[in-house]
Amino acid sequence: MYIYYNLPVFKSTYDLLQKILILTQNFNRHYRFNLGDSLIQSTFQLFTLMFRAYEFKSDASLLQPAREQIEIIRLHIRLLRDQKQISLPQFVDLNEVVESISKQCTAWQKAMNKASGRNHVV
Repeated sequence: MYIYYNLPVFKSTYDLLQKILILTQNFNRHYRFNLGDSLIQSTFQLFTLMFRAYEFKSDASLLQPAREQIEIIRLHIRLLRDQKQISLPQFVDLNEVVESISKQCTAWQKAMNKASGRNHVV
């Protein structure tokens, strides 16, 4: 039996969550309890959305909300950088992981569309 958390996209998302949890400890109090908590919750939401897509493999449209959640996470990270809560190297590191997750979700959605006979990704 192939367990979902062995998939690279889940591993990458878990790595992202770990990095975020470590970084939020160093945020100023205001950002830690507002933007930091929101970023953590958005990442957990991404896990939930991907899990639903994995459980219902026949419906590629279930990955669209996950891809939208990735963009929300990107926005959080950008805002943290603009507010000087993370350094440029930390920003780059997080964005590389987010980009990897985004590419994996897009490829996953394309594969699901191909399997169901649809040929486009929204």
